[in-house]
Amino acid sequence: MVIGSRFKGTSNDYSVTIIRRIAVKSLSKSASRAAQTTITDAIFGFRLIQQPLLGQFAETFANNYLGDTYEAIIAAGKANYKITEIEAKLHHWANGTSSAGFGAAFGFTLKGFGVAFLGLHKRLTPLRENS
Repeated sequence: MVIGSRFKGTSNDYSVTIIRRIAVKSLSKSASRAAQTTITDAIFGFRLIQQPLLGQFAETFANNYLGDTYEAIIAAGKANYKITEIEAKLHHWANGTSSAGFGAAFGFTLKGFGVAFLGLHKRLTPLRENS
């Protein structure tokens, strides 16, 4: 699985509020442990997924599941899938606002930590080492 990061790389000028930055850093640190690689943006929605992981997501999770990128990273990492992060250059919106205000963002962060801490993430069939 390849995931994009709004914060990876030195040429990226994308910034968020301090509260959102703390949430992203906290969730990314937890995702990094599960994925056994450095993740800098565990909540960004850009991702590329190939088989057999894509098939496992399709069979195991609800059709809207991948809206929760953080939990997908945790599940894939715990099942020994390789997760790679790439730089995603973004610019701030010219119009509009985020669909997740402070309250929603706080709730998503708490849910994410609860899922990871309590081990409630979906279980995938582990990838064999030689795959």
